[in-house]
Amino acid sequence: MGKIIEYDDQKKPLRMLGTHTDITERKQMETELKESELRYRILTEYSPVGIFRTDSSGGTVYVNPRWCEISKLSFKEAVGDGWLNAVHPEDKNMLIEGWKKAASEAISSKEEYRFLHKDGTVTWVLGYAVPLKNDLGSVIGYIGTITDITKRKESEEALRLSEAKLNESQKVARLGHYNFDIATGIWTNSRMLDELFGIDKSFTRDIAGWTGLIHPDDRVQMHNHFQNHVLTQKNKFDKEYRIIRHSDKKEIWVHEIGDLEFDTEGKPIEMFGTVQDITYSKRIEETLRKLSQVVEQSNVSIMITDKEGRIEYINPKYSEVSGYSFEEVVGQNPRILKSGNHSNELYKEMWNTILSGKNWQGEMNNRKKSGELFWEWVVISPIVNKAGSITHFVAIKEDVTDKKKMIEELIKAKENAEEMNKVKSYFFASMSHELRTPFVGILGFAELLEETLTNSEEKEFASQILKSSKRLIQTLNKILDISLLESTEPVLNLTDLDVNELITETGEMFVQYAKVNNTAINIKAEFAGGKIISDKKLLEAILSNLVNNAVKFTHNGIIEITSKKNTVDETDHLEIKVADTGIGIPKEKQAIIWQEFRQVSEGYNRSFEGTGLGLTITKKYIDALSGKIHLESEEGKGSVFTVEFPVTFSKI
Repeated sequence: MGKIIEYDDQKKPLRMLGTHTDITERKQMETELKESELRYRILTEYSPVGIFRTDSSGGTVYVNPRWCEISKLSFKEAVGDGWLNAVHPEDKNMLIEGWKKAASEAISSKEEYRFLHKDGTVTWVLGYAVPLKNDLGSVIGYIGTITDITKRKESEEALRLSEAKLNESQKVARLGHYNFDIATGIWTNSRMLDELFGIDKSFTRDIAGWTGLIHPDDRVQMHNHFQNHVLTQKNKFDKEYRIIRHSDKKEIWVHEIGDLEFDTEGKPIEMFGTVQDITYSKRIEETLRKLSQVVEQSNVSIMITDKEGRIEYINPKYSEVSGYSFEEVVGQNPRILKSGNHSNELYKEMWNTILSGKNWQGEMNNRKKSGELFWEWVVISPIVNKAGSITHFVAIKEDVTDKKKMIEELIKAKENAEEMNKVKSYFFASMSHELRTPFVGILGFAELLEETLTNSEEKEFASQILKSSKRLIQTLNKILDISLLESTEPVLNLTDLDVNELITETGEMFVQYAKVNNTAINIKAEFAGGKIISDKKLLEAILSNLVNNAVKFTHNGIIEITSKKNTVDETDHLEIKVADTGIGIPKEKQAIIWQEFRQVSEGYNRSFEGTGLGLTITKKYIDALSGKIHLESEEGKGSVFTVEFPVTFSKI
């Protein structure tokens, strides 16, 4: 209501004029607005979800109590941008970028993020906001909600971990699972089964696909088993079979177990089960089968006992050798074979050895069931478990009775042979001595006759007698030398000597002999370092024998004698080489030339004279000087004999 008062000249009120307005509708609107605000305040104050509102710039201007409860922030901490300080650092950028995009495009925003509380705990929330617009369509702010989804997230994480553990367990066990819808003929499977089968998402997972993976030799059998035994007879699927992996065509063994699920009428509608890679266990099984066959068919006795020595197993060979059956020895102690011919110390030492985890081996004289004694070579080994504790012992025994008899006979034969060799050496030494004395006289008279006779024919006879006598004397000398070397070691006479001088002089002795065969001898004595300490006589004999052989077997060729110093493992060595362009030695004959009385050309039709003792004696002399000799030869192209000795230099 409005009013106007009129006054007279003396300012006294004369009358009052006024109007009346109906404000009932306005009063009702005010009442309804107050009631609406009350309902809104009640709705927000007691809402089970957090509610917030922002201004046009994005700053928070209002949050309800539930929002504060979820975020664990006060109203004062929440307004403006303060609430962002409570968002988990890993989620903050994502959330800000999401808000920016929503504000720039005037669209709704929906994000999952975390509040990191002051006590270190975390609350997951689902935030949802929609733009508020005025009558002109301009965004004047946002209103939204947050919902606590921590339990859901924990459940999802638990499920994820559970699935991860399941996948990891299947990976470790090489096992995958599947579900087969019988009505559609389609199967689904775990990731591990993809790996086992070598398939990817594009693989057709139906009966034909499964059958195509099965090894061709097993395919018909497995298909019939599935159709008849499982689907028709409604039995479980439990089979081992081979598959050919789709990706790499590798053959593996699998063990499949499947169970059926039925509808209310008893009709199978689904099969679920597992497939496990058993290739490794199959290989072990095959290995064990082979090992079992090896043990059962072994030609040696095998016995297994427990830790206390009670027999648990014997193979057939044990029964064959000992005469005891499996039933007779199981549970018994191995002492049932004891002969009484070994001391207690031997058995004590054996037990101490195997109980310490080591192998024991030795010969044992045992007694068969029949009472007959026999010899065995025994190896006993402890068997330990994963913890390293001994659980069993295994004994592998070979009957060596016949072998021991043969060895004894061989020893006797060797002793007899050595005795005969000594007799031979004594005989040769005696005969050499007895024959050399008269031949010295023959040589003297032959030389005298050759000098005094004037008749040319008679002079030739005397010359032939002299030549043959010299050859025989040389043969006797070699026989005597080899006899002495077999009975005694050479006694070294070490002196200071000039190697180069010795080699030159020895080589020059054969120059004229070589000319008879139209062969030249080249000498390159280049040993550096001065005089050495060695046995001059043995070195001369070694070199003479090698050069003599080279001359004998070389015609129209060249012989080279060289010497030099080598350093091997920081030790000085003398190297002497005698190389020729003679007939050479075939590969198959090279090993025999060092043996007594052996030659490359042997028998009555041999091409060259000689006893076959020269290289044998040479080898023994080289051994006496701690040296080595090496041969390189090719038939028709010549030979190279290389001799090496460790040397000690003379101080003179």
